[in-house]
Amino acid sequence: MRNAKVQTLGFGREALVACIAITAFVVLPLISQTVAPQSFEVVSIKPWKLTDPGSREGRMLASGMDPWDGRMNPNGRFNATAITLKRMISWAYTIPMERISGGPPWINSQRYNVDAKAADGAMRSGEVSIRYEQLHLMLQSLIRDQFGLKMHRESKEFPVYALRVMKNGPKVQKANRDCSSPQTESVETLCHGFTGGGPRQGTAGQSITMAELAGFLSSQLDRPVVDQTGFNGVFDIKFGPWNPYLKGAPEPAAQIPGRREGAPVDFNSLPTLFTMLEEQFGLKLEPSRAALDTLVVDTAEIPAEN
Repeated sequence: MRNAKVQTLGFGREALVACIAITAFVVLPLISQTVAPQSFEVVSIKPWKLTDPGSREGRMLASGMDPWDGRMNPNGRFNATAITLKRMISWAYTIPMERISGGPPWINSQRYNVDAKAADGAMRSGEVSIRYEQLHLMLQSLIRDQFGLKMHRESKEFPVYALRVMKNGPKVQKANRDCSSPQTESVETLCHGFTGGGPRQGTAGQSITMAELAGFLSSQLDRPVVDQTGFNGVFDIKFGPWNPYLKGAPEPAAQIPGRREGAPVDFNSLPTLFTMLEEQFGLKLEPSRAALDTLVVDTAEIPAEN
């Protein structure tokens, strides 16, 4: 399950927008310490190296894109390929990479394949967001233990977009799926996550909160998005294809290819996320400023292969 998240980022971030996950990913607000930290029972970390320049990863690297991929399964599994430590920090702490600083240069260049599994029966019952929070804490423990990671937080003021409700109120569909049942690979059962092909094909959010929508929007725009809707509960939302280029798309031949092969898209014929939010969902994004957490890496060590 690709995270942004958590897997989170803006432009010159067209590359990230173009490679939004085809599989599902989950975006959560900065983790609260409501679940006691736990550790994965089995962890494997191996260096990743590019072996075929013509592969998907090779083409993405050549285009200046990040070839990492990953999945966080709320039933107790985390795995990722070609992931950097900085990306793992971003995912573990649900904080965009541009708000992570410090540390040795290799944390954003050395890539790893990671596979981690929780002990049988370790995952908590109840609403699936509880298990996602538990997995984030497990991932935090993993990178502290395996990479000798030490960090501290600093608060800084940033330009943001405030996500607010328009005059006539939000036009979103309340979700009614059971998010306390075990999560399967089926898209239909997904809770607190997004699926789809990104700007080229559209994206759907299932049983998400407004904070999670703000997290998704943060990953697509040029500044963080802060939820100021005051809207509670979970809902489903579906975006059709959109124009990810805030200042107008380049000619189709110059557009950065997505992770799926396909003909160039005339993005200038499509609405932006700003327009879609207002016209379809009764929500708006307004420029503002806010104090946000940042993470500063004090020390990190290259892990032993296991």
